[in-house]
Amino acid sequence: MPRAHRYSTSDLDHAELLPTWTTRSHHYGRQIEAMREIRVLSNNIAGAHRERDQLLAALALSQSLSRADMARAAGLSKPRIDQILYEVATENARRQQSEGEERVRRHLPLRSTTRRSPRAGDGNSPQRRALGPIAGRGGPPPPDR
Repeated sequence: MPRAHRYSTSDLDHAELLPTWTTRSHHYGRQIEAMREIRVLSNNIAGAHRERDQLLAALALSQSLSRADMARAAGLSKPRIDQILYEVATENARRQQSEGEERVRRHLPLRSTTRRSPRAGDGNSPQRRALGPIAGRGGPPPPDR
């Protein structure tokens, strides 16, 4: 079974969080309370890791603290700090890319409503003529026919 990421939190509802094994000597209600407390603490740990990693990345970007000092303060090794910084950077890049794709997708015309001109492949579409040299043709736009 793959290991869960340190940021992962459990999304199970508290109502679904019930003990699977209880003896006569243990109170069922206390077991439920203990399981819920463990869940809250585990989710808080994931949030604390996320917050710490974001702070490390901010300090690294501002160059206000060395990676060796970050490692000493966090109780981690310097290679682990480097790994955390890499993970945060790649996650931020992935998030920015998906946000950019979403912005572009919102502005694209619907495929069912777009009409192609009969000569769409000849590079002489109205959009291409309007763009002129920007459209990669170089030189002045072609004359209207």
